[in-house]
Amino acid sequence: MLTVVFADIVGSTGLFEKLGDANASQLMAQLTGVHYSGTHHEEDQPSHLLVHTEVCHSICGDEFGHPCVRFCPANVYEMVDNGAGGLKLQINASNCVHCKTCDIMDPYGVITWVAVADGLPAEVRLYDRLFLDAQPDAGGKDFIEGLNPNSLKVIQAVVEPSLAVAKADDKFQFERHGYFVADRVDHVQGSKPVFNLAVGLKDSWGK
Repeated sequence: MLTVVFADIVGSTGLFEKLGDANASQLMAQLTGVHYSGTHHEEDQPSHLLVHTEVCHSICGDEFGHPCVRFCPANVYEMVDNGAGGLKLQINASNCVHCKTCDIMDPYGVITWVAVADGLPAEVRLYDRLFLDAQPDAGGKDFIEGLNPNSLKVIQAVVEPSLAVAKADDKFQFERHGYFVADRVDHVQGSKPVFNLAVGLKDSWGK
């Protein structure tokens, strides 16, 4: 089996030399590979990869050691310091060569791939539990301290272009993420798509 590995190196000797034996890797220059793939991205473009990052922060590292940083040949997925002694996922969307390896290899099925050229920019609101504890005021605790800081995340995503005709209160399943509904107030058909998470497919709280 031949594994292609992109390296962010320019001008190295032997860059395209096959390494090792039958299970060797092919080392390729990342910038050259992106060019040959025929893809073009703006440096600050919206990400066309929708990822359930709570899985990345929690169970993925323990169970699989963040495989996305290895199976992506273009270094799209990168685990970086979150400033609090842990790691967070950074998506380098402009590196993507549209190979869709992540769509195949993701062990949890939490990466959804939609090309920006074909997709529709949308606001997606991800709701989670309001409190971190099932009984936030038990034992005289201040329930304010038990508020979940991640109970609402608003992300700018790319969705299927067919959703441009969605009307307020229309319901959809976003593959691998859950069931969403077009916001009754903020969603504007054809010009401002806004979708709220109603029911998620996976519950990371039990892990």
